[in-house]
Amino acid sequence: MAKMNKDFLRAWEAMKEKYGEDFEYLNGLAESQLNHNDFLDNFTKANTTADVSVDSSANVKNRDITTLRGEISKPDEKLMAFHKIFLELKQEFGLRIAKKWMELEWSKALYMHDFSTSTLLPYCFAYDLTKMATDGLFWLTTENMNIEPPKHLETFVDFVKEFISYASNKSSGACGLPNLIPYMYYFWKNDIANKSYPRNKTPEKFAKSEIQRLIYAINQPYCRDGIQSAFVNTSIFDGYYFDALFGGSVFPDGELMIDHKDGIMKFQKWFLEEMKAIKDRGNMFTFPVNTISLLRKNNKFADEEFARWVCEHNRKWMDSNYFIDDTVTSLSNCCRLKSDITELYFNSIGGTALKVGSVKVNTLNLARIALEAKNEKEYLSILSDRAIIALHALHIVRNILKKNVARNLLPNFQDGLMDFEHLYNTLGVNGIYETLKHFGYTYVDELGDTYYTPEAFEFGRNIFETLHNVITEYQKDKDYKINIEQVPGESAAVKFKQSNELLFNVNYELSLLGNQWIPLGIKTTLQERIKICSIFDSYCDGGSICHICLDTEVSDKNTAWELLNYVADKGVKYFAFTGKISQCKHNHLFYGKTCPTCGDPAEATFARIVGFYTKTAAWSKDRKSEFEHRIWENNSTIGFCTDVV
Repeated sequence: MAKMNKDFLRAWEAMKEKYGEDFEYLNGLAESQLNHNDFLDNFTKANTTADVSVDSSANVKNRDITTLRGEISKPDEKLMAFHKIFLELKQEFGLRIAKKWMELEWSKALYMHDFSTSTLLPYCFAYDLTKMATDGLFWLTTENMNIEPPKHLETFVDFVKEFISYASNKSSGACGLPNLIPYMYYFWKNDIANKSYPRNKTPEKFAKSEIQRLIYAINQPYCRDGIQSAFVNTSIFDGYYFDALFGGSVFPDGELMIDHKDGIMKFQKWFLEEMKAIKDRGNMFTFPVNTISLLRKNNKFADEEFARWVCEHNRKWMDSNYFIDDTVTSLSNCCRLKSDITELYFNSIGGTALKVGSVKVNTLNLARIALEAKNEKEYLSILSDRAIIALHALHIVRNILKKNVARNLLPNFQDGLMDFEHLYNTLGVNGIYETLKHFGYTYVDELGDTYYTPEAFEFGRNIFETLHNVITEYQKDKDYKINIEQVPGESAAVKFKQSNELLFNVNYELSLLGNQWIPLGIKTTLQERIKICSIFDSYCDGGSICHICLDTEVSDKNTAWELLNYVADKGVKYFAFTGKISQCKHNHLFYGKTCPTCGDPAEATFARIVGFYTKTAAWSKDRKSEFEHRIWENNSTIGFCTDVV
């Protein structure tokens, strides 16, 4: 072991003695995880990489020597990060705070996401592609080559692939590309005008072949760290959002994007059509995670034609999320971060660039506090104190990353791709359902459906008011902003649940704490789920997504339209219809147990583990258990909600 600070070693040994071997393993720092020979043995015996990784992700689908090389070093990197954050906390806030943070993190009252890279890389970012469109591969400044701008769509797509690889390997989270499609359209239209495209293709087929080429490329399982696909987010905008976001943007030739609005809107539809067509051909893909932003006023979609079109498109494979608001000054881009467009970056040529992201996420185990507190008042007091510790840790991580930039270790900052001005510190929450149930604020009716009492909503509001007050006070003397997110918690929700059960001798219903305002495995009506999500969304002010699980394609376009309107009218801002998609041995995709094309049984299932579709066979055993308990809606239950069926 490398030489470490004596205060850290004493605190670490104290944690091991107090909490025992189970918590060493939960933290990924047990001897069997730090010892490379033991890790190798466990890796070769595991059914999936997710079952042995100290920070599992279902996006890591392969289990081979490259994956082993990526996973075997994570415990060492995490120990290094633990040591670094502890020392920096001690230096800035004192030894007491450093030790308090360490115990909260060790006991899983807090969870630093992507801990192994927390002192190395930032989390996620939505990038502006303007500089690449005008200058080319500008970040390759150390190469002996003349950098030139792309001139054709094919070249631009190749550049985007290189960009995604570059950006993804210098961050640990999502790579958002909100203005990808306008620039794809720009190079496509120039190729068409100059007849610089394959003569055996129509202009539309040429565009779709390049869209397909990009989607296939970003789903190759080696783009990030050589072991997984790049987590790529894309965006589709209705006419009103387009005007607000790109009304002042200029293409490289000096033409305004707004003057090509009709063409770009058509290109957006082609992008969605090709996403669907790929799945129609039996090819399931994970990325991009696509979000459709729609303006809704007075219970009507402002751009109704476009809203109806995307609703029908999304009916079969449910491949896009919806972001719906009554103002175009907000949107969801990098993961679930809700941003105010009026505060976003404006580049030197006047176009709006959606540069926004997160330094790192540190999540509160809300259910833990419920087990510790005697009443609501004590709960809120502990919550306040714990949130401050979490914010201290995020502050330290931010400062460490700034030092990395100063040492020229993160060239993506020098290149202007990212900047700290537009990186939030993110405070995560997990376990709201378990908290409310603990206080007796849920009940089950005679049909077995769970409901929240009025006290649940009141206490929920108090929880988030407390967090917002802490954040407001904390950031008064800071040069950055802080947001709250209900985290998906692919690993965190599992470890929170396990740690709570170990320490407090409780038994939860599911294999993980709720990462929805009411967990997907808790039986309730669709109406109640949507009501709960709407109310808690308003408390959280962004930073959450509601998953509505459907085990079948919505029966017809009118039902799909009524369902979309119902969810929007109830005030849910960001949501996804999540399908349970089957695949037979011939790679046909369908819903149900038997393939309607060939008659063979389903051999694989795909669903959203958190925000993206993956094969459930690649999930960890705890996530597989959670999937088995999910409650799936169907056309009958949708009918109760929409009064259509």
